[in-house]
Amino acid sequence: MSNTHIPIENIEGCDVILAKTDTIVGLGIREQAQSAQIQPELVTNSNWNHAALVVQDDDGKLKVAEALAQGIVIRDLGYYTKSRSDLLDVMLLRYKYTLAPSQKKRINRYALGKAGTKYDFLGIAGFLVKIILKLWFNPIADDQRLFCSEYIARAYQKAHIALTPNPPKITSPEDLAKSEALERVV
Repeated sequence: MSNTHIPIENIEGCDVILAKTDTIVGLGIREQAQSAQIQPELVTNSNWNHAALVVQDDDGKLKVAEALAQGIVIRDLGYYTKSRSDLLDVMLLRYKYTLAPSQKKRINRYALGKAGTKYDFLGIAGFLVKIILKLWFNPIADDQRLFCSEYIARAYQKAHIALTPNPPKITSPEDLAKSEALERVV
């Protein structure tokens, strides 16, 4: 069953949102995969093509922090709490253990501090190369830029939490979906 939005009452700070979208990056991932004659799911290793992080701004208001084509943006939570035509499916995940206030602060500080960082288009292309050449690493990722699931893995890493056994540069939305450290809320 597909969800096209997340009820706002279910959302907490530091939650992870996974989405299957019809956005330009989502379409770009599918187009890259088709041109390489592989299934789109192989690029991100799943049906999920995007990940976002719920953060708290300085006023304590919940927001969504995400790496998009235009870079890392912080936007209103309503983006995922209202049904939209480009949001085909959405899942809310939460760290299954208690986060200490200091850990939440580190996750938020990192995520908010990265606003404006450029998107790592090479890193996404590197997923294709990694799959085609059967590599265990992403050979063309840019360390100065971030893609969505890497951004979330790095935010949690700042709180000394590894969401997946993979390094952030090769963490996909599916790795987050299958993470033993995260549990599904919605």
